[in-house]
Amino acid sequence: MDYLRSRATPAKAVPQQAASDGPLVWIDCEMTGLDPDTEEILEIHCIITTGNLEPLDGPGWGVVVHQPASRLDQMGEWCTDMHAKTGLTEAVLASTTTPQQAAEGLLAHIRKEDIEESIAEARYYREVIFGATWSQGRETLAAEPTSDDEQWANNLM
Repeated sequence: MDYLRSRATPAKAVPQQAASDGPLVWIDCEMTGLDPDTEEILEIHCIITTGNLEPLDGPGWGVVVHQPASRLDQMGEWCTDMHAKTGLTEAVLASTTTPQQAAEGLLAHIRKEDIEESIAEARYYREVIFGATWSQGRETLAAEPTSDDEQWANNLM
């Protein structure tokens, strides 16, 4: 995470805006656990909405990331049970998507021309992550750089 923070442009003072003033990028991650330093992302989904929560990107974008069975065997009981019940464990084993490909796909989705124009019109967008484990998802996304892309770092910070 320090790598990305060191490459991110320092935050500028931004006037307070109502939620309806600009697009929101929603990112949800399913992981092998809660520790961003040791756990892996299994699934990422992104939806971009207006400030009024109207989707800008249809159903959004999502991908299941491959992890080997040996890595899934290290998950705690709660994750093992939940991911088995939802079918995510099976999907992860069947996936051929690498973490690098997932990160590149997420960035490509955010950069799609029609979405990027909506974001540019707002001049900035705020990171919005909700859920019981929001900080773990954010920290895991920022933990390891997947490319030398400064904009990716800026988007995550």
